[in-house]
Amino acid sequence: RVLVDEVARLDEMARSFSQFGRMPDGPAAPVDLVELLEGLTAPFGRTVTLHVPPGGAPHVHGHVDALGRVLRNLVVNALEAAEVHSGPDGARVHVALAADDEAVVVTVDDNGPGVPPELRDDIWSPDVTTKRRGTGLGLALVRQTVLHHGGTVHVGEAPGGGARFTVRLPLGGAAAEAEDPTGRSGASTPTETA
Repeated sequence: RVLVDEVARLDEMARSFSQFGRMPDGPAAPVDLVELLEGLTAPFGRTVTLHVPPGGAPHVHGHVDALGRVLRNLVVNALEAAEVHSGPDGARVHVALAADDEAVVVTVDDNGPGVPPELRDDIWSPDVTTKRRGTGLGLALVRQTVLHHGGTVHVGEAPGGGARFTVRLPLGGAAAEAEDPTGRSGASTPTETA
């Protein structure tokens, strides 16, 4: 069993290394983060909750698979941290989606031990991990992908303790501008649906 676990860990590490520094091929497209998050959080039942504002949120312009990996990584990391701190039955993760005139914001809160202030700048480096069996690449890939999409990602403290990761993705996005540097790509700011 130990050998099988180690092979799986090395396989995951190899896949992470192969993804590092590479963005998806093909053009960016509108991404529905509500749909992406609903699909991602549903399998976890009541352990992972999702709050979506009435009327949903505007689409962002990007690569759905890459953004899906970002959100999956943040949710799974939060769940693992919460389980270590609170046990599997006490672990709680809350994902919230919000939007303003410029961006869509996703927050992932957990009831784990949080990220100590002295590590908050370092956790984005590819060789830093707080997990016993982690590769240190997950958050580096998260940051790289979010920056590629013209966004930002930050870590802080969740209300009541635990960690809060905040991803802010611009409407339109850098991915849209990269396709047509003149800014005439036709990727206007999507409108919010009622």
